[in-house]
Amino acid sequence: MKAFVLIYILFLAFLVSCSEAKEKYKVFSEDLSYRYLQIGEEGGILDKSTILLNLCVTDQRGDTIHYVPDFPYLIQIKNHPLDSLWKSLSVGDSISVLMERSLLNSYIELYEPMKVDSGMIYLHARIIESIPSYRSQQRIKELLSFKEIKEQEKLNKFLKNYPDSLEYIDGVYRNVTVKTEGIPLHFGDQLTISYSGRFLNGYVFDSTIDKDLTPTFTYGKDLQLLEGIQKGLIGLKEGETVKIILPSRHAFGENGSLAGIVPPFTTVIFDINILKVSN
Repeated sequence: MKAFVLIYILFLAFLVSCSEAKEKYKVFSEDLSYRYLQIGEEGGILDKSTILLNLCVTDQRGDTIHYVPDFPYLIQIKNHPLDSLWKSLSVGDSISVLMERSLLNSYIELYEPMKVDSGMIYLHARIIESIPSYRSQQRIKELLSFKEIKEQEKLNKFLKNYPDSLEYIDGVYRNVTVKTEGIPLHFGDQLTISYSGRFLNGYVFDSTIDKDLTPTFTYGKDLQLLEGIQKGLIGLKEGETVKIILPSRHAFGENGSLAGIVPPFTTVIFDINILKVSN
């Protein structure tokens, strides 16, 4: 576990140099160019294995467009151009890859990068581990167990430093930031909201504003809203705005979101504006 933390810290240090000049990148194929940030010495990548990556995505100006701290991405080696690149590297290697954003979007679903499907991006990655296929499921269980413990540690630290008072409601925390005398919300009502969802570090993974949407749900109906959001909206009114902090057991759980955008065992925060309540 200590080794993993050390590798993670080193990975962050290597990202500092990610904005160097484009001409220093070596052509790997017609789709990919790359340069080393650090060379590892821990053996090659096993064919048809699962690799463990830390990764970050930046635009050509060096601005970060995707980064989930302390999260290992499990990638099964197949036939994508990026898989060919990984197979040419060694465990412990850190590289920066220059590529079309559309190529990255065809490889892995990451919320911010997928907003646009054109232009060039940099994918900065460190190969942490190459796992034989027969052991990949057991390794995933080990990593998730570690992730579950770390989630609680991070949540406790976040709550301790939160500047405003929070109301605790059956496993979730909320702060009503705008109060009104609007129509009260009851189970079965039609509820129109705008919202943004983010991680504890502030990274936004979903937003109705970005999508130009104002979705309507039936409040209390199964599978329409996350369990934690249902709880966090109890007793609120039309026109009110609330911040709801959801531990993973009341959000996306041990499996993460279906699209793979929210990792397993990840606390999320939703800022919700109740636009309309129809009884």
